Amino acid sequence: MTNKIFTGLTTLSLLIGLLFVATGHAQIDVRKAPPVKQKVLLPCEAITKDVATTLFVTNSTQQALPVNQVIYYSTNKNQNGYFKSSSQVAAGQLTSYPLTAGSGSSCQAWMLK
Repeated sequence: MTNKIFTGLTTLSLLIGLLFVATGHAQIDVRKAPPVKQKVLLPCEAITKDVATTLFVTNSTQQALPVNQVIYYSTNKNQNGYFKSSSQVAAGQLTSYPLTAGSGSSCQAWMLK
């Protein structure tokens, strides 16, 4: 008899606990969702000299890019990655990033804003 009461109380407390967890935390507040970032294309040129390839990316936006702005790239040799600007890049100014040899002869560059 004591065993049945203990089993019943245990089952009841587990059921109440699961219901509390399921109803209390199942609500999602969509107002707290992070904003969707927009992809901004940047003109890119890949120049190979000797054994190294350098990407030259132009800031085509109307604003200066801050230090540590992440710039993503992709080359025609399927090399993808990103780099961070080491200094502020004014509107219309070039920034460069060295790649390994054989990285490609054309590229695409973009940033998320």
